[in-house]
Amino acid sequence: MPSYRKMWKARHDAVVKIFGGWEESFTRLRQFMLALCKHNPDSSFLIEDDPLFVNNKLKPENRVFDRIFWAFKQTIEGFKHCRLVIFIDSTFLYGNYKGCLFCATGLDGNKHIFPIAWAIVDCENTRNWDWFMSCLRVFVTDQSDICVISDRHIAIKKAMQQDWWQPPNGHHRYCLRHVLSNYNTKFKNPDMKEALRKAAHQIQKKKFYDAMDTIKSEHPDTFEWARNIPLEKWTHSHDGGKRYGSMTTNTVESVNGMLKGIRALPITTMVEKIFFQCVQYFDTRRTTFREQLQLGFNLTPACRQIMNENLNEANSLNVRLFNRDCGEFEVWKDRTGDNHIVKLYERTCTCEKFQEIRIPCSHVIAACQSMSINYEQYVSNYYTLERTLKCYEWQFHALGHHDDWPTDNDPILVSDPNRKRSKGRPTSLRKMNEMDWMVIQKRGDPSKIH
Repeated sequence: MPSYRKMWKARHDAVVKIFGGWEESFTRLRQFMLALCKHNPDSSFLIEDDPLFVNNKLKPENRVFDRIFWAFKQTIEGFKHCRLVIFIDSTFLYGNYKGCLFCATGLDGNKHIFPIAWAIVDCENTRNWDWFMSCLRVFVTDQSDICVISDRHIAIKKAMQQDWWQPPNGHHRYCLRHVLSNYNTKFKNPDMKEALRKAAHQIQKKKFYDAMDTIKSEHPDTFEWARNIPLEKWTHSHDGGKRYGSMTTNTVESVNGMLKGIRALPITTMVEKIFFQCVQYFDTRRTTFREQLQLGFNLTPACRQIMNENLNEANSLNVRLFNRDCGEFEVWKDRTGDNHIVKLYERTCTCEKFQEIRIPCSHVIAACQSMSINYEQYVSNYYTLERTLKCYEWQFHALGHHDDWPTDNDPILVSDPNRKRSKGRPTSLRKMNEMDWMVIQKRGDPSKIH
């Protein structure tokens, strides 16, 4: 049986034979991006490079690759029809050269991942995150009131201090899984960690404060730790509806898992594979939503499921009309004694679920049914099939033969020798923490952890 070293070298040689060498790939990167933008007009990319010195002498015919940002026209236009939430995260590369892949994603009206933009940089630091977040504003979206969800990396927090990401232009929120992971690292108290999770998911402020009072009485240190994090950053109750109910960055992490095999390839091949995956992804989603529209549906399947669940619950509720002119109702359930105030014209309910995800809660549905009002009119436009289909309506176009690609007249890009990985097998799996073990327990398949 051949040794592990020989098998690894054979794999490396196969990659080079199929996709070309890593150094050669840097020289092809700019031309590939020019071709992509030629056949998919208004796509955006930005390559930054540095001068090359050899023996202290400048070589003007070459430039050293530093970093690249890119976003396809199709994803830029599609995001205009998504909810105003962006998930950002990074994942390391494990080819011949060290680096990180930054990724920004959104959610369409069916809770599907929507790819937005990418970047390849040398590492995860303030310089690169600040640049990536600036590129999102310059090339992708200038919309205000956008919510950005991320982990608590210090570099991301500093990047989010830019004016165009400050309220009301933008709102920074933390991934709850990462917040709880930070807690677990410090205290290793699973009971209090679960109590914090439940408190964070409470939508009503009163229930949140009740949960935190219990935590304070049982474990004051946990209460003090959580109090040092701004409440709007990690709780449902103080979020103001900016998250649309999304508490984690699971979406972008799923994308990172999908790209695991790609992250070991030469840089141009990596960008090319991401392009082809988006082509297939858009075509699949476009076909699916068109079929849904042809079947006569108006709302996305995910929205319809939530509505059906709320409708079943609404059938057991009691309703009292208080003001017909402003659409004010009191809604309650006999068994629990809980009662809520619905104001249809203001689109509010004191349970706050309606304001959080912009889909009628059971109380709103009950109030509408009592007056024979069509409650679907109170569903946010983001959840309609027509709008969701618009996310994917921009079609990708083939790039043609590379002999017909635009000529790259800029200095030749070369790799940075300082980023070349040392000999030995690169680590392809990051160190796992308790978040990963929770997933293993749910899925029962350690091979799916990336």
